[in-house]
Amino acid sequence: VKLDPKQALQGKKSDPVTYDIDFSAVVTAPAHTKTLKVWMPIPQSDAAQIIEGSEFSTFPMKAAPKLGQERVHGNKFAYFEFDHPQGAQIVRHKFRATIHEMRWHIDPAKVAKVERWPDSFEPYLRSDQSVTVDDRFKKILIDIVPRSTNPSDDLASIMRWVNRYMTYDHASASLKGSSEHALIKKTGHCSDYHGLCAAFGRALGYPTRVTYGINPFPKNSPSHCKLEAYLPPYGWVCFDVSETQRVVEYVKKDKTLEAGKKDELIRLANERLQSGFRDNTWLQQTRG
Repeated sequence: VKLDPKQALQGKKSDPVTYDIDFSAVVTAPAHTKTLKVWMPIPQSDAAQIIEGSEFSTFPMKAAPKLGQERVHGNKFAYFEFDHPQGAQIVRHKFRATIHEMRWHIDPAKVAKVERWPDSFEPYLRSDQSVTVDDRFKKILIDIVPRSTNPSDDLASIMRWVNRYMTYDHASASLKGSSEHALIKKTGHCSDYHGLCAAFGRALGYPTRVTYGINPFPKNSPSHCKLEAYLPPYGWVCFDVSETQRVVEYVKKDKTLEAGKKDELIRLANERLQSGFRDNTWLQQTRG
C-alpha cells in the first residue's frame, strides 16, 4: 500500500449539493492603525468538493488580494493590506461549491498497521501547539486502549471515550483545537473534541489532523471542524465526534420517539461515525 499524506480522499461519493456562497469577514482595526493585514482561507477543490467562480472584493477601502499557499499542509489564503484604515473593513468572497457526501465503510480487519511512517507524515504524528502529546495522554491511553488491536478499533475506542469524557460548550472552547484544554477542562466545542482525539491517535502512532470549515446554511455558528486519521488502505478518513455526540443527545431527549427507535438511531449514529463519514452540508476550508 502506497503511503502518501497528499493522497486524495478515497471515500465513496454520493448526493452532491450545490451552494452559492457569499462569505464576508468584517474587521475593525484599532484607532490609528497604520496597516491592517487580513488573511482569508480559500477553500480548495478536492475529491469531496468542487469550488468554482471565486471572486473577492473589499469595502469601503479597495484592496487587491495576494494569493499564497503555506507549505506544511498546502492550505491557500488570500492576503489583504489596508493602508491607514478608517472604521470597519469588509472582505467578501463569493463562489460556488458543489459538495458530495462521502462514506468510507471501513472494515477494521482490512486496516493495516504501519510500523514506520514515511517522513512526510511527521506533521501529523508530532506534538504541536494545539495537538499536544505528552506523558499525560499516554498514561490515560493505557485505560482507553489497554491492548492495541488495529488502528480502526483503537480510534473507535478513543472516540467513544472522548464522547463520554467531554461536555459540549461553545462558550468554554479554546478556539484552537487544544488537546490540553480538552483534557483539563473536559469541555469545549468541536475543535477541542477533535484536537483531543488527534492527540490520542498520535500518541498511538497514527497520523491525525483537524480539518476546519463551515456549514453553508443559516445557523448560529456556521464554523465546524472534523477529525481525519490516515488508515491504510483507506487513506485519510473523516470522523465527526462532537456532532455524533450532539445527535445522540438530541435523540435521547426526543419525547416523540419510542425507546426501541431511540436505540436504533443511536446505534446507527455511532456506526456512521466509526465507519467514516463526511456530510454534504459541510465545506472544508483548511486542513491541519
